[in-house]
Amino acid sequence: MVLIFSEKNDQTTNKVIQWFLYYNKAFIRINDDEIFEIQVENRRLKLVSRSNCFFIDEITSVWFRRGGLKIKYLEYDNAGLNDYMFETQFWIKDYILYKLEQVKTINKESKSTVNKLIVLEYAEKIGLSVPQYFLSNSTDGLEMGDFVTKTINGNGTVDLSDNVSGWSYTTVFRPKLGFHILSNSFSKFNRKEI
Repeated sequence: MVLIFSEKNDQTTNKVIQWFLYYNKAFIRINDDEIFEIQVENRRLKLVSRSNCFFIDEITSVWFRRGGLKIKYLEYDNAGLNDYMFETQFWIKDYILYKLEQVKTINKESKSTVNKLIVLEYAEKIGLSVPQYFLSNSTDGLEMGDFVTKTINGNGTVDLSDNVSGWSYTTVFRPKLGFHILSNSFSKFNRKEI
C-alpha cells in the first residue's frame, strides 16, 4: 500500500490519486491537518486518526509530497511524568518515520523541508550559477527586465473560507507590460476534494 503525505488542497496530489484510482492501486492519503494516535496491536504499530487507520508494516511505499506525520501527544497531570512521556512519544514517532523511510520512497519527511534562502546562499558559496535574487514584499520601483516570484515557504495554499482557498504560484513579473504580481498574492479557487 502507498502512503501519501500531502496537504488537503494540493492539486498535484489529487491528480496522482486519480491515476491510483484508475489503476486500482491501494493508497492512504495523510493530510497536513490530520493527527494520529499511536497504538500497538498484536505487537504491530498502528496509526489511527479520524480519517485513517493502518498498520505501519502494511506500507510498501511512501510519497512525502508535503506535510508530515503529526501525532497526538498524551498529556499527564504530573509535570515530570509529562516531560518523560513526551520524550518517549517523540522517539516512537521518530522510529515510525525511520520504518517508513525503509520502504520505497519519493522524498523523505526527514529531508522534506529546506530553507530556500539558505540553499541559494550555499549554492553561491560553492560556485554554482545562481540567478540574482532578493527579498521583497512589494513590486514598487522594480523596472529591470523579467522577474520570477516565488514564496519563501513551501506551502502555497491558504484557506480563505470554508470552500475557498488561495493559491500562490510561480509566475513571471514583467513591469513594462503594466501588470504586477506580488510574491504574497493569491488566486482563489473552489476546493475539489477526492
